[in-house]
Amino acid sequence: MTMGLVVVAVGLIMLAGQLDWDWNFGRLWPVIFIVVGMGKFLARDEDSFASGVTFLFLGGIFLLHTFRIFTLSHSWPLFIVMGGLSMIIGRPRRKTKDGQVQS
Repeated sequence: MTMGLVVVAVGLIMLAGQLDWDWNFGRLWPVIFIVVGMGKFLARDEDSFASGVTFLFLGGIFLLHTFRIFTLSHSWPLFIVMGGLSMIIGRPRRKTKDGQVQS
């Protein structure tokens, strides 16, 4: 599903280029991160949820940077916040002997 979403996103970006819209792949490459993140976020796997949130975060930050809304030089503390959130969200889960999941 994720790969299909990436192909759709790349196709739409190329279509925008063919229609002479002011979009080009050089400015919209973070959309690929967002599409991959959405695919992982919507997956039913618990491990995919944390990586999906990470991809969405990175895609959003890079997209804001390419359009000069929020530059990386100003947003570096958000990477620390994301690191802490990934420690909370993506902590490993272990199974006990009887098959139950333990945090």
